[in-house]
Amino acid sequence: MKILIADDSKFMRIKLRQVCERTKPEEVEEAANGLEALQKCETFKPDLVFMDVTMPQMNGVEATERIKAKYPQIKVVICSAIAGTKMVQEMLEKGADEIIAKPFSDDKVLEVIDMVTRQLQQ
Repeated sequence: MKILIADDSKFMRIKLRQVCERTKPEEVEEAANGLEALQKCETFKPDLVFMDVTMPQMNGVEATERIKAKYPQIKVVICSAIAGTKMVQEMLEKGADEIIAKPFSDDKVLEVIDMVTRQLQQ
């Protein structure tokens, strides 16, 4: 599985990468904003994107909408501290597949990766 982590916080990207790497993915890439995430989807072709909501240049709402429109097979997981907000609701309406609230547990991230892995194998 190929995983893309889109978050403007370097700390969060490192933390998520460490958890993701425990599942021995094919590859893990990072993006610091929504625009970079969209560009990486075009070249990297991830199976799963962990997407923050609030980022510079392009927020997670717009990035999710564009990614799901062009690559509906990519699973997008919202990873945000603002889990109950209008922006998160918009992301779900734009096609996001799951929500992980920050601060998240490693187990929750591993559970989502396992779920996506099972879906890809079907």
